[in-house]
Amino acid sequence: QSYRMPYVEGLMPEFFQRYDLHWARGKPPFAGASEPDFAGWMRFHHEEGEETERIDLPHLVGLVDAWPPSVLPLFKAPAAASTLTWTLEIIDWPGDMQAQDYWQYNVHTDAAADGYSHAQAMVWDKHGNLVAISRQTVAVFA
Repeated sequence: QSYRMPYVEGLMPEFFQRYDLHWARGKPPFAGASEPDFAGWMRFHHEEGEETERIDLPHLVGLVDAWPPSVLPLFKAPAAASTLTWTLEIIDWPGDMQAQDYWQYNVHTDAAADGYSHAQAMVWDKHGNLVAISRQTVAVFA
């Protein structure tokens, strides 16, 4: 069972309204979770019956970047965070993904201490093929 992350004006960047992020495992940011990691599904937001287009690599970069840093679920209140480093390694590019198709996202925090964290996320296409690996170092100001 999953739930869609709602857009919260003033707390989230405006571009977030253009994405559908669905949590399938773990907690959302600022939930006071005991574990940082989470997984879910992502796609571009669209209305039923709306025309869609094929997804290209820049679209995927935007989708992956829409997820919050993996350690934010540990916090009980909003906290500012900033990416220090981010890499996105493309493993295998599918040629048939459309804007309405879901991608699977699963992030694991490798280490976190003293306001810094490092995480690795895997991204799969609708066929279950590994498409990309995201690695991110984040500073949290809380």
